[in-house]
Amino acid sequence: MAILSASQLEKEFRAAQTVARRLEGDLYTRVGASVLTAGMITWSGMVTVALIWMACIFVNEIIEPSVVRQLLRNNEASKKRLALYTLHITSGSAIWAGAGVALWVTGDPAIMTLGAVLLLGTLMHVTLIYAVSKILVVSVSSPLIIAMGIMALLVVADDGIATRDKTIVIFSVLILLAYLVMLLLTNMETQDEMAKLSEDNARLAREDTLTKLANRRHFVEKIKITQARDEAFAIAFIDLDRFKPLNDEHGHAIGDEVLKAIANRLKASQAIDFAARLGGDEFGALITAPAKLDNLGEALNELSEGLVIPIAASIGPVSLGASIGCACADESLSDHSKLMHAADIAMIRAKSEGGGVATFDASIDAGMLEFAEVESAFRAAVISGQIKAALQPIKCVRSQAIKKYELLARWERNDGGRALTPDEFIPMAERLGLLNQVLWSTLDQALPEIRGTELTLAINISPSQLLSAQFFAKLNSILRTHIVPASQIELEITEQIAVRNDKENLAHLERASESGFSIVLDDFGTGYSSISLLDQLPLDKVKLDHSFIRSAMETDHGRKLLSAIVGLLKRMDLRCCIEGIETAETEAFVTSLGCEEVQGYLIGRPEIIRSKCEWSTLIAV
Repeated sequence: MAILSASQLEKEFRAAQTVARRLEGDLYTRVGASVLTAGMITWSGMVTVALIWMACIFVNEIIEPSVVRQLLRNNEASKKRLALYTLHITSGSAIWAGAGVALWVTGDPAIMTLGAVLLLGTLMHVTLIYAVSKILVVSVSSPLIIAMGIMALLVVADDGIATRDKTIVIFSVLILLAYLVMLLLTNMETQDEMAKLSEDNARLAREDTLTKLANRRHFVEKIKITQARDEAFAIAFIDLDRFKPLNDEHGHAIGDEVLKAIANRLKASQAIDFAARLGGDEFGALITAPAKLDNLGEALNELSEGLVIPIAASIGPVSLGASIGCACADESLSDHSKLMHAADIAMIRAKSEGGGVATFDASIDAGMLEFAEVESAFRAAVISGQIKAALQPIKCVRSQAIKKYELLARWERNDGGRALTPDEFIPMAERLGLLNQVLWSTLDQALPEIRGTELTLAINISPSQLLSAQFFAKLNSILRTHIVPASQIELEITEQIAVRNDKENLAHLERASESGFSIVLDDFGTGYSSISLLDQLPLDKVKLDHSFIRSAMETDHGRKLLSAIVGLLKRMDLRCCIEGIETAETEAFVTSLGCEEVQGYLIGRPEIIRSKCEWSTLIAV
C-alpha cells in the first residue's frame, strides 16, 4: 500500500468506502450466518472452539462501526484509514477461515463438507462484494485460500484416508477454488470496465469531442465553483472573425483543423487559467490568477495577439481575427448567467468595432445586458411552460352567441421580472426562432377545450411560419392528436404574408383552404392594405382593425368609410369581424352596418385557460 500512486490511492479509497457502505446494510445476514456456523461447530462436539469463534466474531462486529466511521469520516483519501479498514476486514475473513478449518479437522465427512462449503461460500461473498477493490480482494481472500490449502494438506497427511479419496477431495477443492478465482477475476475485470466506462461518460459529458477542451457545461460548473470560493476572477468570450466564410468555402474539415489549432493555443496560453469551447467558433476563458487580474488588459491583449497569428492548415496559412469580450465578477454580476451575458455583450461590442478586446462597461452595455437577460428568461419560459394560452371571445351578431375564440399567448413570469406584453415578446419569439414552440404549446392547452364542441378557434400565423415546409404538417399532426378537425380552425394572417413571397404564400394558403381551414385577413386597414388582396387571397373572412372604430365614432367620414368597407365585404361574400368593441353604443352601430362578428373588451377580455371548470364557466358567460 506504501507504493500506491495518488490516483491509485484515491481509487482504492473510494472503493473501500463503497464496500463499507454496502456492508453496513449486511449486519443481520452476517449475524445469522455466524450463529448458524457456531451451532454447527457446537454440534460437531467442539463447544470450546464454538465459544472462542463467536467471541472473535462479536469483537469484530463491535469494532466494525468505529472502523467504518473512520473510513467515511471525510472524502480525503488516507493511506492510514484505508490500511486500518483493510486490516479489519482481513481479520474478519481470517475468523471465518478458522471456522472452516475447525470443521474440517473433525474428521466427520459431513462436517468436513460443511467446512469446505463455508470457505467456498465466503470466497463467493468476496467475489460479489469486494471486487471493486484489488487491495480488498487480495487481503480478504488470502486467509480463505490459505485455509483451503491447510485443509488440503491435512487430507494428504491423514493416513486413514485412501489415496483415491484424497485425490478426489483435493481435486474437488482445487476445481471449485479455480472456478471461484476465475469468477472473481472476471468480476474484477467487469468492475474495471464499468468504472472506465463511467469515467469516460463523465469526461465526455464535460468535454468537447473535437477540441478536447471543456464544453459549455463544464465551463459553467467551473465558474460556479470559482464564485463559491469568493475570489476575484474574470471570464472572456472569444468569437473567431471570418470563420464562417472559411468554413463555407473550404469545408468543415478545414474548419475543424482551425478550431483544433485555436484550442491548442488556448491550452498553451499563459494569459488565461482555463479554456472551453462553448459551441461553433465561440470559446470561453477563465482568468483567476491575481497577477493576471491586476494586468487584465495586458493579459487579454496577449491572448488576442496569440490567437490571430496565421494558422498552418492543410490549405496553407489561414488568418482569422478574434473578438474578445471580458467581464469581471462583482456584486452587480454575482450570478453566473449575468456574468456570462455581460461577457457575451462585450464580445458583441468588440465584434461591432472590428474585433479586438472589449470589457463590459455598465454605462455602455447595461441596456444590452437587460435585453439579453429578458431573452434568456423568455427561452426558459418557453421550455418550462410559463407561456399560457388565453382565449378572447368573438360574438356572432345574428345569434348573440359566443361561437368563436381567438387564441392568444400570455407570459406569466415567475422570476420576479417585468411582465412583457404579447406585442413585446411575440416579435422576440420570432427573432429567436421560438414562435412555433409558443404556438404548439398554447394549442396543446386550448384544443382540448373545443374538442367535441361546435366552437371555432382562431390562431395567428406569421409569414415565417407560413413559409416553413413543416408548419402545416406539424399543425395537422397536433389537430389529429387532439381530435379536432381543420374546419374548427381559422388561420388569421396579415397583409405581410401577401407582400412577402406572395406566390408561394398564396399556394400554401390555397392548400390550407382546400384542407378545411378558414382563412382570415387580420388587422385590415393598419398597414398598406390593398383592396386587391381581398381578391388575390383565398379568404373567408376579414377582421377590421379597431382603428376603424375609433375613426367611425369620431367623424362622419370615418363612419362612411367603415360602412363602405363592410358593404364591399358583403358583396364579395366575405364575412366581416370588427375589433375594438368596448361600449354598447359601438356594438349597436357596427351591428347596424351588417357585420357578422364583433370582438373587444365589451364582448370579453382574454382569459387564461386555468382548468376545465373555469373554461366551462367562461363559455357559459
